[in-house]
Amino acid sequence: MRFLLLALMWVGVSALANESLYERGKAYYQGKDVIQDFDKAFQAFDRSEKAGHLGAKNALAILYLNGQGVKQDDQVAVHYLQEAAELGHAKSQYDLGSMYYLGIGVVRDLGQTVHWLKRASEQNHADAQNNLAQLYEQGIGVKPSAALAHQWRLRAADNGNGEAQYEVAKVYEKDQDYRRAFAWYQKALDNGYMPANKKLAAFYEQGLAVESNPIEAFNAYLNAYQQGDKSLSLKLAN
Repeated sequence: MRFLLLALMWVGVSALANESLYERGKAYYQGKDVIQDFDKAFQAFDRSEKAGHLGAKNALAILYLNGQGVKQDDQVAVHYLQEAAELGHAKSQYDLGSMYYLGIGVVRDLGQTVHWLKRASEQNHADAQNNLAQLYEQGIGVKPSAALAHQWRLRAADNGNGEAQYEVAKVYEKDQDYRRAFAWYQKALDNGYMPANKKLAAFYEQGLAVESNPIEAFNAYLNAYQQGDKSLSLKLAN
């Protein structure tokens, strides 16, 4: 019993050390509280991956894909993604599906795209759910299904995908359910989906679901313009 306890304690300490290596790699990769250094990020992720950390496998794939801290190699990136995906890592499943869709490091294969996006979606990966919705909507790699597209888009929206939230809002707006539309547009903006600015501006301008507020409308239009929607220059000038 004492031997078993010591073994369990060792596993715990090892796991903590592995996680620490992974976090160190992230810090060097992002330049968070340290000087950004891709070489040191690679070293930390490599050690963490060898200890079995799935997130580190995914991180190494990204480094190889971008040629950061290591020579660029799409095939090696796919190798790490494949390993992590098969072991159940949701982000790697999503990334691998994207590689098959784009034909990067692999022969383009829409069947594999759908397979891995579904695997990631079943683990509530919001971006995978949103992309899967688009595949069902457009009939890419699957039989078109408006029902399945809507189902996966709602799940993606609930899980915080800004683009999905924007699309859900558009459906409510079309149905003239302006209160729900406004709420979803606001969520989309809160999650960084900038096209929602223009929609919210129109709601404030027209007094849909909220009181008419020219100042809020102007600010939202200005934000949309600053994010690249130059079609608003005349409206702002007036």
